[in-house]
Amino acid sequence: MSVRKSSVSDVTDMDDLGSLSELSAVLSVQSLDLRAQYEGKLRILTEIQREIEALRSAGATAAHQRRTLEQLEKRFVELTAANRDASDALKMIREEFDRTRQKRRRVKPASTR
Repeated sequence: MSVRKSSVSDVTDMDDLGSLSELSAVLSVQSLDLRAQYEGKLRILTEIQREIEALRSAGATAAHQRRTLEQLEKRFVELTAANRDASDALKMIREEFDRTRQKRRRVKPASTR
């Protein structure tokens, strides 16, 4: 059995593995969060569609239409907030990729020695 000395490239590979492991852990959590946010947006959109149908209903009274319009306005405010939250989550994911890419660039020159 031969014993092999660890070289700079082995250390670099281990650093890469550590970075990738760290990235995958962060992405796992953030992607689950993002999925929940998108599902929340879909629920809001479904409610909006139902309220639009109720608004268009031939049997809707003026009072019912007024309440429905108020609900629609609230729903669109909720949707705007949900959209902002999802955008923030995507921004965090992009930043995590950038951090990992920067770490890997700092380690790469060491492997060329």
